[in-house]
Amino acid sequence: MLMTMKAYTDAMRYMLYDNQLLIDLEYFSDDEEEKRAGEEKCSILTPITKAWLSDVSVEMCNLAIQVYGGMGYVEETGIAQYLRDTRITPIYEGTNGIQALDLMFRKLPLDNGQALQRLLEEVQVVINELENQGEEFVSMRNSLYEATTAISEVSIWLGGRMLEGELVDASAAASPYLNVFGTVLGGYYMAKAALEAKARMDEDKEYFQEKITVSKFYMEQILPQVLGLIPAIKAGKEDLYKIKAENF
Repeated sequence: MLMTMKAYTDAMRYMLYDNQLLIDLEYFSDDEEEKRAGEEKCSILTPITKAWLSDVSVEMCNLAIQVYGGMGYVEETGIAQYLRDTRITPIYEGTNGIQALDLMFRKLPLDNGQALQRLLEEVQVVINELENQGEEFVSMRNSLYEATTAISEVSIWLGGRMLEGELVDASAAASPYLNVFGTVLGGYYMAKAALEAKARMDEDKEYFQEKITVSKFYMEQILPQVLGLIPAIKAGKEDLYKIKAENF
């Protein structure tokens, strides 16, 4: 549980910092190409940052209570207050269902899907950098490759469904799609962190080895979960409307 919390927290921080950097580039860069690239990537990343981070934060605070056991449920530890404070964030941010629809209907089709493709190409660059980094990086590379391939293929599939006019199917897929995309990008940031840690190992071996270990945990324990969520994205709308509203 502690490793899960640490890995998710690192991934979320990296994503948030990058999103803020992109906002700064969009507004303050003097280089027009850098400004354009920052705006494009930021537009895709923002709904994911808002929704995925706030959803996962609730899960992590809930997990923290479990770590403390019975003591986690009482007020003295302070964890229960963190959970209450965090629980509002998926509502503050849009709500998160709206963020998922924004990603699906406004960001996925951006520049005829090429904006998304350019982002995934950045992920592929990191996958390539993971090659020949030693045994510790093999599983990281393989996991990120499989997850990136999955999100790329399902993004193309969703684009096709929207072109066919199956907009309700796309709506039904929006939330699981955002969850998958957030988890994959989390892997991308953890891979970048691991590469940076290896390059700086001489500065503080214990600290940077820990960063590699946490990144490896994310890649092996968290990132593979996205493969099981792809069928949920493709499930469609059919079962959502079989039960009458008054029966809920």
